[in-house]
Amino acid sequence: TTTTSTTLDPSRQYIFGVHPHGIHCIPLGQFTAKDSAFDKTFPGLYGPKLTGICATVIFKIPVVRELFFHMGYVDASRSVCCDALSQGQSLFICVGGEEESLYSCPGQDIVVLQ
Repeated sequence: TTTTSTTLDPSRQYIFGVHPHGIHCIPLGQFTAKDSAFDKTFPGLYGPKLTGICATVIFKIPVVRELFFHMGYVDASRSVCCDALSQGQSLFICVGGEEESLYSCPGQDIVVLQ
């Protein structure tokens, strides 16, 4: 569900955190699909200026790497994120990571804080 208490200026940059991570991080589909709930809630943010970031390991797996590149994702390393931000990109990331995904089960949202 996409909820908001404000509007976002599409000419500015943002970093979005998405939860829950889960095994497949399904919420990220909201950011990569035109006419999604995110796109309708925050018009003007979807598109080439919105970049997904994901774990470095994803880019080491053949075929999976190409799929994520095709969807516009980049490596979540500090240097790559800084480059994207310096080029005017907004970023979205599914927070939680591997440990949180291991606790995934239907009907429960489990958060791992460290």
